[in-house]
Amino acid sequence: MLRSTIITLSVWACTLLVSQAQQTYDDHGFSFQHSEAEKVTVTGDKIKTVRVENANGSLFMLQNYGKSITPEQLRSMMTESLLKQFEKNATELKHKSATRTLFGEARSGSYILFSKNNIPSESLLFTFQKDGDTICVITQMALQHSKEAERMFATIQESLSISKK
Repeated sequence: MLRSTIITLSVWACTLLVSQAQQTYDDHGFSFQHSEAEKVTVTGDKIKTVRVENANGSLFMLQNYGKSITPEQLRSMMTESLLKQFEKNATELKHKSATRTLFGEARSGSYILFSKNNIPSESLLFTFQKDGDTICVITQMALQHSKEAERMFATIQESLSISKK
């Protein structure tokens, strides 16, 4: 009996801690859950960039371009920018497709493998239309931190929605 009570209280305490560790971001057109240990920053004037970053440098980035550009044009522009950012240490793996569930739908994207400070990393780039707007989502992680990064990405992806704020 005592053991059962202790187990029940331990599970309850862990659940309480996990629920307290989550925060809701709701601004600049997006709403999502993230860990309070992750840093959210917003940059940009005309097009706001919402960045969620963890201690390992894994990144989940969101942008809403409205109707100013098509998803295809944006994907081309962003791919070129990412490849240029990492110069000779990046390559787009055109034979490998990237997939993530974003805004409740499976999305296909581009897969870019790069090295930063001699650490193999990946960047997944998604551009698509949602409610008539062109959305860009980029995830980046060092491959050595993929387990933690994928947990972070999953939390955001499962709760991601368009916000009226």
